[in-house]
Amino acid sequence: METATEWARGHGVHYQGNIQLDNYEPPRNHAYFNCYQYSTDTVTDGFVIDRGMTLKDATRAVFLMDDGETVHPYYVASWHPEQLHLIAHPFPTGENHRTWALGPRRAYHIKLTAV
Repeated sequence: METATEWARGHGVHYQGNIQLDNYEPPRNHAYFNCYQYSTDTVTDGFVIDRGMTLKDATRAVFLMDDGETVHPYYVASWHPEQLHLIAHPFPTGENHRTWALGPRRAYHIKLTAV
């Protein structure tokens, strides 16, 4: 059985993700990830973040996905602690957004570069 990352590699759009991990200028620490954007019958524009579990508080974080033109917020819908990947979905819009309570422990701004 293939993992979410393996499935996304074959069916999604591959990006290199870059996260600045400190507030210094110029930045001293970065993390780099392979990110795969995908769509299914139930999810539009989800992301698999390969090795995303290595980030502090990753499962309780908001991810701001920045493609250079727009920034969109994503929440962690699921994760796999052994394979270290996160699955992020866009926040719901419309009528469903009223039921969401935001209270993440931290936010990560991921700058995406198409591979």
